[in-house]
Amino acid sequence: MESNKIKIWLADDSPVYRTLITQELRMGLGAEVKTFPDGDSLIAAYAKNSPPDLILLDFHFDFDDHENNGSRTLRKLREMGVQTPAVLVTGVSEPEFVAERKQEDFIDVIDKFHDDMIGHLKEIISSIGKK
Repeated sequence: MESNKIKIWLADDSPVYRTLITQELRMGLGAEVKTFPDGDSLIAAYAKNSPPDLILLDFHFDFDDHENNGSRTLRKLREMGVQTPAVLVTGVSEPEFVAERKQEDFIDVIDKFHDDMIGHLKEIISSIGKK
């Protein structure tokens, strides 16, 4: 793989969504994408891989365990000293929810069902100084 490609890690519990978004990220951004079914898998990957340029986290990994979510994952990463920019990708788009997530150190919140994800991510990538 080319070293100038942006490296994105995506954690989402839906295999279908992971596949679709991976294709969009590769085609729309030329990104190198690594996917994970949950935040804990993504966290574990930091011990074995060079870090990504950007992390995309779903909010709900497990609807039966409300603590297992993207906010918890980002909190754990920050406690480990990981400063990789993170974007929350979720189906929840209420302004209060978005404001709360940004206070948790997400650089942005993208509505996974309604936003122009690739266009939005191009802006984010430009703002973090990649590509």
